[in-house]
Amino acid sequence: MVVIDRSVGSITAKTFGTVVAIDGRGARLVGPDYPSPAFGGALDIERVTGYERIVGRSADGFYHLLARDSDGARLLLVVPSPGAAIECKKPIADKETLAEWIEHVDAVRGWDSVAIEFEALVSGGESA
Repeated sequence: MVVIDRSVGSITAKTFGTVVAIDGRGARLVGPDYPSPAFGGALDIERVTGYERIVGRSADGFYHLLARDSDGARLLLVVPSPGAAIECKKPIADKETLAEWIEHVDAVRGWDSVAIEFEALVSGGESA
């Protein structure tokens, strides 16, 4: 995953993106602000993060990210913005635990955007 700087002048705007493909034209990224693949060369990529995957951005603007701890266990981390302190850290033992979290956020906060691989969970399907 990467942090994309979308700032213009004095307005700071950063978001997360996930590299979904690399070909002769460079990296293609998706994320909350890029639902279909965007070419990384056209974006200002600030840095690579230690996160594995973005789950989505809840309606309150928080990012829900997947990562691994030092022992390799999967974690779900919630941050208000790129570079901000972690607000919530939850161990994700299996797909069912992740599905429960996605459904919980949908019921309590709602989703602004969610990664395509998790969309079925929000709409009542079975995926992840």
